[in-house]
Amino acid sequence: MPENDVETILEDITRRLVALGELSHPHQLITHSHQGYNSRVYVLSSEKGELVIHLAKPFEHYFTDKIWEKLLAVSTFLCKETGLPISRIIFAEPREGYVVSAQEKLPGDIAGTVAIIDHHVIYTWLQNKQILMPQVQRLLAEIHNLPIAGYGFPVEKNGAFVGTYTTWKEFLQERVQLWLNALRSGQGMRTLEENLYEEITAYAAQFDWASTTFQGSLIHGDLGNPSNILADQERVMGIIDWEFALVGDPAWEFCDEGWAATVEETRLDAYFQARSIDSKEDREAFLRQIILYRPLQCLMWLYVHRNDEDPVIFDTCVALLKKDLREAGQWK
Repeated sequence: MPENDVETILEDITRRLVALGELSHPHQLITHSHQGYNSRVYVLSSEKGELVIHLAKPFEHYFTDKIWEKLLAVSTFLCKETGLPISRIIFAEPREGYVVSAQEKLPGDIAGTVAIIDHHVIYTWLQNKQILMPQVQRLLAEIHNLPIAGYGFPVEKNGAFVGTYTTWKEFLQERVQLWLNALRSGQGMRTLEENLYEEITAYAAQFDWASTTFQGSLIHGDLGNPSNILADQERVMGIIDWEFALVGDPAWEFCDEGWAATVEETRLDAYFQARSIDSKEDREAFLRQIILYRPLQCLMWLYVHRNDEDPVIFDTCVALLKKDLREAGQWK
């Protein structure tokens, strides 16, 4: 999008926030120090406080899943029902090739960054991981304990925060088939090689859905990425970017590659303690489920990034999928 169009959108957002009473004159707009992978991020400040403006260049699923409705529903629910460090979203909507949102700015700086080097995902922590990750686990435990009806995409319906599917199995089976179809039929720029496609298809077909009967939990879905954690070295100050939020099996929360080291090193002890999951048998079953979910979640990332101009994330996910299938095969 041309810069003058971006400026027009930002000017309209500013006027709207003033009209809503969220921003006052005089105010200042600056570029945020941390830019998203596919978004432009700005800070609007006035005597009323600081606001963050996101102009996200949408992936395909932003529109098919109506991501703006999800972001607003999650923010409204968590801000109303909990005292957790979640940003209040003022509005979120599609506009002129972007998904635009305005929200309160939380204190703290990003806990770390993510980069891909030689098809390896490198997580660089800028703040104290050993202190912060147990806090993140306890925050997630509190979120996962919230009672929510339904599964799948979280929405606000008739004043209630619910998932849009009856069962987690129904939702995930449908999504897995969508991801598989897109990665074979050439709907995107990239597809999976035939042997790998057949392997992940067979894995999904044989998945043990009997192990997925439980009360649904609100899942963030991308907290393995330390740039979605705001902190001040000693304390988590905020959890941001709920783009991949779902209502489902809490084990899905920890499938991302960014969680692998923490799961291996800590066995999620802080999380299990906070949720009063005490028996060794229950803990091991949960950890096993994480490993079994990893190939399916990796399939999701392949679907999301199949149309990227730069193939590096897709190619890295292909390598991860091969690894995840090998490891999951040892537990089946």
